[in-house]
Amino acid sequence: MSPADSASRAGATPKASADRSSRTFEKNMKILQLLTVIFITTATTFADFVPMKFEISPKVSGLPKNTPLTFVKSAKAFELSIPISDGEKIVSPFTAPQDFILKSTWLQQTGQFEEYRLFLGKPSGLSEEMFTLITSDDVLNKGQESLKRYSTLEPMLLIEEKPEELYYLIYRLKGNNDSAIRISSFSRNSDGSYAPRGGELSSPEYKALFNGLVQESMTGEQCVSFKEK
Repeated sequence: MSPADSASRAGATPKASADRSSRTFEKNMKILQLLTVIFITTATTFADFVPMKFEISPKVSGLPKNTPLTFVKSAKAFELSIPISDGEKIVSPFTAPQDFILKSTWLQQTGQFEEYRLFLGKPSGLSEEMFTLITSDDVLNKGQESLKRYSTLEPMLLIEEKPEELYYLIYRLKGNNDSAIRISSFSRNSDGSYAPRGGELSSPEYKALFNGLVQESMTGEQCVSFKEK
């Protein structure tokens, strides 16, 4: 090997080392970015319930007399926007109630009514008669037409009314020019997964909160405020 060859090889070594260091740095940065995304998503989805103070504007219409306009609930807020099409990937058990809503919305939106019935099961808070009615082809067809307007699901609030027994998920369905506020009730199993509960919304506080959010969505005026107590 000539002195020139030796010099050439010796000169290439630091450059090769630098290239390897650069690739290693880029790889580590990508891993760090991925871990950061996972952490943020997990923290957003599984954050602990905290006491929150809710204030409902007296301008909200349709509220019975003496409805409480200020109250405290154990809750957590979300800032998520999830494509409804992602419901195809969701499998049980559901560690977050929005996963259940996402899956059931996608099944109904795509007209998979038999799969929807099997997936839904009979929620504990519904009678057999009511369950048969709300899962009839006529009702599901009307629901499918309505759901076609929406492309994303935005969980807003998960409220813990009775630990393990009763939770309320308030969420928004959103499309290009349409949005709808909805509320669903859940129970939580011993393994931490959520199951639909069903039943009527009887609490005046939740009616006030729901009506306020609906009116806010329709008028653009703030009707509801909430913050950690």
